[in-house]
Amino acid sequence: MTRSRGWLFSVVLLWAAAAGGQQDPAQKPPDPGGRSLADLFAELESPDGMRARSAFDALAKVGPELLPEVEKRLQSCNARALAELLIAIRHPSEVVFTETDLPADVMRTDDDLARITPTISTADLNSWEKALYAKYLDAVRLAKLSRYEQASKLCDAILVLDPSVSYRNAVKTLKVFAEERLLMKNVVRTEVKTDRTLYEIGEVVDVSVTIENLTTELLEVEFAPSEEIKDSAMRKYFEGYKPEMYFRITYSQYDPLGTVSTSQLTQTIPVDKQVRLGPGERWVRTFAIDTMRDNPTNQLYRSYKVEGELRPMRIRHGGQTVFRRIAIDPLLVRVFPPDVDPVLQDPVGFLTRALEGGVPNDIFLCALLVPVKDLDRAIQLLMDSLVKAPAAGQLAIMATLRHVTGAPISFEVDEWTRWYADRGWEKSKAEGDDEGD
Repeated sequence: MTRSRGWLFSVVLLWAAAAGGQQDPAQKPPDPGGRSLADLFAELESPDGMRARSAFDALAKVGPELLPEVEKRLQSCNARALAELLIAIRHPSEVVFTETDLPADVMRTDDDLARITPTISTADLNSWEKALYAKYLDAVRLAKLSRYEQASKLCDAILVLDPSVSYRNAVKTLKVFAEERLLMKNVVRTEVKTDRTLYEIGEVVDVSVTIENLTTELLEVEFAPSEEIKDSAMRKYFEGYKPEMYFRITYSQYDPLGTVSTSQLTQTIPVDKQVRLGPGERWVRTFAIDTMRDNPTNQLYRSYKVEGELRPMRIRHGGQTVFRRIAIDPLLVRVFPPDVDPVLQDPVGFLTRALEGGVPNDIFLCALLVPVKDLDRAIQLLMDSLVKAPAAGQLAIMATLRHVTGAPISFEVDEWTRWYADRGWEKSKAEGDDEGD
């Protein structure tokens, strides 16, 4: 497969932009392994696969210093071999990562991670696709580090090098993901929030939805089709169309012995056909969650996870038109049985007395009300009580530990004892701190 100089040179520029640097064209590359560069580049064209691979490996070891020489030979040498060579010697980050070397997830949700890192069997890929796949994994890493522009450019380079690569949909998905995050970072911010983080059963939770213009120019977010579309052959698809936001609310009710019941609720908010915001301006709407709607007579702890996204027809700013959704960070609303104010005054003290009393729901609720700064002490109290409690009490304590630590450990006392002895909580907390940096 031979490509023109102009095509592949544009890819070199894309790769350099993603890498964040250029090489000095006056720098002379060293002689690789005693063989001349001319001979090695010629051997890339050899029909003898072993000989071509040997030449490739020798050239790749030279590193980035070889780039100016590669650019000189783009027109005369095999384009695919040179493109693969470029991949081997030019990386978009300091280190090349493999599938198992990816850093800890710092994306907003697990769903985000699943969307951009599908399971791909490298055993079914040829050497060319494997080389590009390594770059795809680098793009994933860049996105996880919030370097969205570099991730997007690297995806562009992969798709230009081989538009028909078997995992192209994964690359395209990552590109869209990165562009959406750039939009959220630089153009428009969306947020759902409440005025408090803790509510009691029977209260109404007021949730506000905000759209904010982050640019220095007029921002137009259009939620309805334009008049041109309405007048076209597609108008029948938009008859009776009502612009609105859609939110998914996951209701979860927690039994103190570890059982969780969940259900899905939906909430829609009517919106204007077009939202126009000047620099720094905000658009705000609200909706309510009635905590008495679900199981009003039940006094168990429950939570509401609010998730959603805006799907405008188009976004206009600074003379540009963007067709992208706007993601919204999830909101978790925690709802407790009435009269928790006294516990909030001394949550660790109440937890101590609850453990002495042995009532599962009291233990569970008091532990959930302990603030983050006192969690170490609360976990120590739970672990001290675990080894001394009767079987029924141990089940309640382990269910509480699973909830407050997030540790996916079974209901086995020995496993929790080993976890605590290995300082599992400190490790989990440190990993969480690293992800938040």
